[in-house]
Amino acid sequence: MNRGKDYFEYIKDYLIEDVGYERGKKLGKSKVDEVEILEGSTSQSRREVIKEAFNAGICKIIIGTATIREGINLQKNGTVIYNLYPDWNPTDIQQLEGRVWRQGNKFGYVRVVLPLVQDSMDVFVFQKIEEKTSRINDIWYRGDRGNVLSLESLDPEEVKYALLTDIEAIAKTIINKEVDKQKRKIDGIEYNVDKLKDFTYNYNRLNNRRESLKKVIDNAMLNFSQIDYIAKKPTKKELKAFDVDKRKSVARHIEKYEQLKDTLSKIPIEDKELLKVGRSLANLFSYVNTWDMTLFAEYLSKVKKAEKTILQPKGFTIDDDINKVIAEYKKDLEIEQKDLAFLQGNEHKKNVLKEVQHKKSAMQIEGKDIYGRVKEFSDLNYLLSYKFGETQIDSCPLPGKESTKKKVKSITYKKKNKSEDEALALAIALQLQLELLEI
Repeated sequence: MNRGKDYFEYIKDYLIEDVGYERGKKLGKSKVDEVEILEGSTSQSRREVIKEAFNAGICKIIIGTATIREGINLQKNGTVIYNLYPDWNPTDIQQLEGRVWRQGNKFGYVRVVLPLVQDSMDVFVFQKIEEKTSRINDIWYRGDRGNVLSLESLDPEEVKYALLTDIEAIAKTIINKEVDKQKRKIDGIEYNVDKLKDFTYNYNRLNNRRESLKKVIDNAMLNFSQIDYIAKKPTKKELKAFDVDKRKSVARHIEKYEQLKDTLSKIPIEDKELLKVGRSLANLFSYVNTWDMTLFAEYLSKVKKAEKTILQPKGFTIDDDINKVIAEYKKDLEIEQKDLAFLQGNEHKKNVLKEVQHKKSAMQIEGKDIYGRVKEFSDLNYLLSYKFGETQIDSCPLPGKESTKKKVKSITYKKKNKSEDEALALAIALQLQLELLEI
């Protein structure tokens, strides 16, 4: 969703007419403005021109929709990204940052700016981003692939403390998150108890189906062994009497019979191996009943899953008394339910309120007007003196101004002659249009 793109032209006009950026700069046979717009309707050829102009330093600012998120690299001269509409998906946020924050940028530092509003929808957005980021990282961690998303560049927890001024509201979001987590834990235990109640039935059915499958296999192997060339292995002379395809078929069948016979001779034979033998025989002979194999595989899967996820974590095996296992899980359930009651109680709420008050005071986070934020931004301009390769990528603290290599030359654009009344009138017109958009 690209809300606000109808106002891109107004922003561009302001930057050119009031701030002093220029139009019509030459780039080969094309012309570009120092402020350009990239959105869905921009043709592919025009996108390439704008990208080339930006990386060449001719175009200074690109105003874009979500279209800019992928397929266009702006890292050569990119120093800052303003993300005015944070996406619900944390990977999309990181993908957008990657337009300038990547190898090939000549600058040692880039800035990613997300203007946020206190006591607004931004709190909810970043709460969801935090949850999704943790979930994605958990999936990748379980897959032994490390964290795909960094939590250092944007701490949603800090954003939450910064954006909410109401201490009660912050405490409520924290407690709700804890309660939801505790409820999921309880749901997990109740799920395990339900599965354990079915375990004895599934285990007995597995044993019954195993015996049925063995009978099917024994019958099929008996029939297999009675085939002429299996019962009596043909001589080379006898094989020559067959055509080429027949000789190959006989050779495959003899080899397969010996393999299956060898597998079945192992005592005890594992369930997976038994199932593999049954399926091999079913592929060879159409009369072999596959229904027993299907049911055996189904109950085997259920029992093995319960063993791995429910029994083993508690130190039990499939041979233990299931009623004892259920009793252990019910004890855990009572403990977790007491913890849930505590999290929902007044005592915990008081503790969280104290912690929030202390944390918010320690962070000393407060909102500022636009002029204050502009000053903060300009105070970091000295970082542009560092080029790629001159920074310590494994170091978090930024270098101080006193260690700056050289003074950064400030670029001042000459403002056009416009009275304060005209500027004020333009601001009022934009405000009215924004209000109409909300309606």
